[in-house]
Amino acid sequence: MKILSILLTLITFNALAFRGRFVIPTENEPLKFYSTFYIQDIDIDPDHLKFTVPPELASDQAYRLKFERNSEGANVLQSYFGTAHCLQMDPKVIKCEVNFNRIYQKALIKSLYKTMDYIQRSTNNIDDLTSLLLVAEAFSGKPQGTLFIEIDTI
Repeated sequence: MKILSILLTLITFNALAFRGRFVIPTENEPLKFYSTFYIQDIDIDPDHLKFTVPPELASDQAYRLKFERNSEGANVLQSYFGTAHCLQMDPKVIKCEVNFNRIYQKALIKSLYKTMDYIQRSTNNIDDLTSLLLVAEAFSGKPQGTLFIEIDTI
């Protein structure tokens, strides 16, 4: 849709800060609390989306991913690792449905032990540890999520 393109064109002339949260879908009610990750390094404009997948999902050695506009549509951004379909939800929130491909999934599976090591170093609470490990394992099996980008004027 043109809404995202128009909004991002307008807001690029103002000083803005982007932060947000990456939410992993889960049917497991107790894991929903552990399926939301806050992200501070989001950059978005009409042609690009850049962010780093949280280390609890992709280890602390994860790369910053870059998605670019393609010919599929105004709101579809493409990466070597998947696609992001972004829509403006209200004046201060952009919602991107991110679906990673098999290439990224293979990288996640290959680095799963590094992700698990990161999680083990980040908490001493056994419930947190167990839940975060389950979420990371589920994400590596089906790498998708929703990125909610919050727009704040500075």
